[in-house]
Amino acid sequence: MSKVIDSKTNEIPTAQEVLSAMQLKGTLVSFDALNTQTKTIAIIAEQKGDYIGALKENQQKFFEEVRLYFSKSPQLY
Repeated sequence: MSKVIDSKTNEIPTAQEVLSAMQLKGTLVSFDALNTQTKTIAIIAEQKGDYIGALKENQQKFFEEVRLYFSKSPQLY
C-alpha cells in the first residue's frame, strides 16, 4: 500500500494513516529514524505486528536507554 505525499506535507501522519489501514499481524515493519514515533509504534503493536526502526544518537535519552538495554556492562558511549 502506498500514498502520494505532497511536497509540503509531513510524512509521519501519512505513514501512520497507511499503517492503520493495513493488516499487520505477523508482519515486520521497518522504518527510518523519522518514523520512530510513539504513535507509529503503538499502531504496529496494537495490530500484533513487529517492527524494526532506526535510532539516531541525537535522541539522547532514548538512545542511551536502548544502548544500556543491549549492553552487558553499561558504559558511557
